[in-house]
Amino acid sequence: MTGNCHVRCGAGENSENYSKSYLSLLLVFRFIEQEVINARESNRNGKNLHTMIIADEAHLFIDAKFPIALDFFFSMSKRIRKYGGSFIPATQNIADWNANEELRGKTTAIIKNSQYTFIFKLSAPDMKDVLDVYSAGDSFNDEEQRMIISAGTGQAFFIGSTELRTCVRIITGENAMALFDDNQNKNKEVKSE
Repeated sequence: MTGNCHVRCGAGENSENYSKSYLSLLLVFRFIEQEVINARESNRNGKNLHTMIIADEAHLFIDAKFPIALDFFFSMSKRIRKYGGSFIPATQNIADWNANEELRGKTTAIIKNSQYTFIFKLSAPDMKDVLDVYSAGDSFNDEEQRMIISAGTGQAFFIGSTELRTCVRIITGENAMALFDDNQNKNKEVKSE
């Protein structure tokens, strides 16, 4: 296959050409899905596993031309809690989730299926994108929008349910801070040499 950037995949009339990266992504998502199923089966046999899938920079995976990631996110957001797990999509660009009508149906469902939502500080244009995503249900009143736009470092607007919506402050513990403290990391490197 060297020199060929496309591979024919599929069966029947609906076969399409997919790039190798698309197929690689499909393999990764199938692997993750199987791991979630394996954890569920282990839990049925007495284990107490909690599977957590975190998709950082999730907006990078959203592409109407290659919907495999969106379909995976959509499926996981609907199923993983009943399998004893969590799916956490994290993004700084909610506008990419709302780019067109084809994407909007599934991305809105992913957000609505979230048990908890944290929205950190946004600019006014980004707030408009969030309002567009939430337009199909509970949106944000003026005070909530002001809280989101004016949030400081470590502050987020938390949505736990229709009734539980508030501004929270995230405080980093000492162990987590130590991971990012350059002075401590340099001291550890010197001691280990």
